[in-house]
Amino acid sequence: MNTKRIITIIVFIISYSIVFGQQKRQNTISGKGEVCVFISDPDTKYATNIRNAPGGKIVYKVPIENREYYSFKIVEVKKGWCKIQGNLESALPDEGVKDIELKGNCWVHYSVLGMTVMGSREDLTLKKEPKDNSKPIVCVCMTGEFVRVVDLHNEWVKVEWINAKKQRFRGWMRSDWTCCNPLTICN
Repeated sequence: MNTKRIITIIVFIISYSIVFGQQKRQNTISGKGEVCVFISDPDTKYATNIRNAPGGKIVYKVPIENREYYSFKIVEVKKGWCKIQGNLESALPDEGVKDIELKGNCWVHYSVLGMTVMGSREDLTLKKEPKDNSKPIVCVCMTGEFVRVVDLHNEWVKVEWINAKKQRFRGWMRSDWTCCNPLTICN
């Protein structure tokens, strides 16, 4: 084999590794930003667990009764686990549903969290990457639709949305297009 061909193969292998390595990193669930969410735990038998680390020790249990009325900020996502900032705030304080004060590091799995798309957005395009000029993945009318948080990147949030035909879409949207009030769509 001649030297020129060996160099070409090495350059190809390095380029391939860089390009596909970056794509893999972009698809991992691990980012920082800030978005407000509410509890939407599909488990109807057990409390929602809040842990001291991703997959760690349970430090709080949010009871089934009224748990859907709590919202809070998440500031980091690590392999499907969301870091909570602040307390769990009640959407019904006048109805006797009190805020829950959290102390220390608190994490919750993304599968028990949700938010809705704000009512003022007619046609929302989910993006392939967290930037305005990114390639659109799907453009649908999602006003008031429920989505799950998958990842964060600054003011962008990657969401998972399942349409009426049970088709699953994942894409990025600006976090200011979301609503974390479980009782409204933030019109």
